[in-house]
Amino acid sequence: MEWVKVIGLITVICFLGAIVQLLRFRKELNNSDKDQELTDELVKKWNKRLNWVIFFGVSGLIFSVISFIFRLLYILNERL
Repeated sequence: MEWVKVIGLITVICFLGAIVQLLRFRKELNNSDKDQELTDELVKKWNKRLNWVIFFGVSGLIFSVISFIFRLLYILNERL
């Protein structure tokens, strides 16, 4: 059961990381000038931010599925 708690904690950390990165991207987007041209440097920077959001979000999803499977196995093991 300890593994389920550890993986659940990792899941929460990943989802919080995704939210923080998304808020940072939103703040940066709001601070940019509306008429500003998108330079290659700016595109790379925003793309990198969005990649971190995707990474943390997908990691959180994977760890939540693993945690769910471990919980099911734990419950099934108790009933047998």
